[in-house]
Amino acid sequence: MRLLACADFHGSRKAVEKVSDLALREETDLIVVAGDIANNSLRTAAEFLGILKKTNLPTLFVPSNLDSESLADWHDASVKSIHGRAYNCQGFVFLGLGGASKGPFYTPFEYEESEAASTLDEAYRSVKQGRLILVSHSPPKNTSLDRTFSGVHAGSISVRRFIEKAQPILVICAHIHEGRGVDQIGKTMLVNTGAAFHDYYATLRLNEELKIDLARFSE
Repeated sequence: MRLLACADFHGSRKAVEKVSDLALREETDLIVVAGDIANNSLRTAAEFLGILKKTNLPTLFVPSNLDSESLADWHDASVKSIHGRAYNCQGFVFLGLGGASKGPFYTPFEYEESEAASTLDEAYRSVKQGRLILVSHSPPKNTSLDRTFSGVHAGSISVRRFIEKAQPILVICAHIHEGRGVDQIGKTMLVNTGAAFHDYYATLRLNEELKIDLARFSE
């Protein structure tokens, strides 16, 4: 299975259209969006999700701390929010966590770390079988993917603890733009896709072996 993973559109229609076009050209099986869709505009988010829907490809997403919290309940035949839910696709189970833990900026969709832990645990209890993949807007704490320019590790401790407990094969995350890259916790591979409005994305192949390619849209 081939995934196109991206995040951080931040209201850029051009970035969404690039993702849509690439997904069709590259014969993508699944699009995964790890948040920061439309900067708290539900109308813009609906427009962007509609663009992705036109690909007729299954699309899974989580909202971010900057998105409208109501996006967490978005459900369409082909475009689905998986915040607090698990979705099975070709033997892989995608479990989602949107928003972010509370910070200094009072963004629209924030919560305590304890709530993040409860959301993850409740969704995980619904998982019966399949290879687990976590889609989280926030990266796990204390990795290369959550390190800001100032050197602060701004990721989620609850996400990290969940990874250590559940040991998913893969985590797709975003949030910290400068944290774009690949890292690992135990046997779990981690990828921060980078910001799509800066032309960054990642492609992943999920076969017997997991292959992650960080990429950038050409002009």
